Formats: sequence, C-alpha cells, structure tokens
Amino acid sequence: MLFRSVSQSRYTEKNRTDLEVDKGVFVSKVEPYSVAGQRGLSSGIAIVKADKQEISKTGQIKKLLKEKQGEVVILQIKTKERFSLVFLEIPKQ
Repeated sequence: MLFRSVSQSRYTEKNRTDLEVDKGVFVSKVEPYSVAGQRGLSSGIAIVKADKQEISKTGQIKKLLKEKQGEVVILQIKTKERFSLVFLEIPKQ
C-alpha cells in the first residue's frame, strides 16, 4: 500500500500508452472517501514525481513516504488529460 488507502502496481504497456508516460508508479486503486482521494488521487493515474524526485519504482516512493512522515509531500501526477500537483500530508506512524 502506498498510503493506507492507495494501491499501486507496475505499468503495463497499455498504461504507458494511455497516460503517455515512461516512468512513474501506476495507481490501481484508491479507497472511496479517503484523504488521498479527496486530494486528487484516483485509480488509473500515474505518480511521476514525489518532492521533485522522479519515481520509477514503487520502492522509491515507499521509502520517501516513510522518511516524510508528519510532513507534506508534493506529488506530480499524470492523468490522461494533464499533469497536476497533489499536496498530501503523510501521517506519523
């Protein structure tokens, strides 16, 4: 789990083509009514950067989010239509 309410997976060729991206983490599921969903994360998007760092593997983002507990992380996401920024506070564990 990326956050408690978000699941991610590796890209398929279809994901890459649909989103027109080469790198990132593909979001496969977001729990309804979660903070992540309220902030703009949804299934079928890609997280391409986290705090200005390019993301190419799920392990990278998991490590960064663990290090940033209690802080706000800026995610650059890609939908089919556009790139956008999502500001997400990472709760302390």
